[in-house]
Amino acid sequence: MVFFRSINPLHQLEVSQGTSLTAATGAFPGVPNTWNLLLYDTIIGTPSLVPDVEGVELCGTLKNVVAIAADERLGLVDGLDMGNNTKAAIMRIGLREMKAFSKLLFSSVKDSTFFESYGVADLITTCLGGRNRRVAEAFARSGGKRSFDELETELLQG
Repeated sequence: MVFFRSINPLHQLEVSQGTSLTAATGAFPGVPNTWNLLLYDTIIGTPSLVPDVEGVELCGTLKNVVAIAADERLGLVDGLDMGNNTKAAIMRIGLREMKAFSKLLFSSVKDSTFFESYGVADLITTCLGGRNRRVAEAFARSGGKRSFDELETELLQG
């Protein structure tokens, strides 16, 4: 039986470099989660704990859907020099859609969940640091003359 769900905007490179990190875990109300908090506390700092497992799970899933779209768009936004306001708009609309869809599936999902590490922070981290963003930017800068397959092989080693 799963009593908690842990989703964090942790990128392996930053973890390996000891960069200041943020973490969060979702738990069912009333379920002791001491060991999970202690584990994270020793590794990366004190995480936040929110009793909203469905919200945490949906944030962790849906941010990837937004990031797939955002990575392509953000990379293209960078490659076409469209600016930070456009990037921010894509992430803002994506977060709003994540929230609406989550509440459609589970009315118990808390609004505050989207402002925790596994909500907006994970969305931003994934959108700005995603692998696909780099490929999309290179595609836009090449004027569409290089294929995504070619650029993925070159930039991401496959």
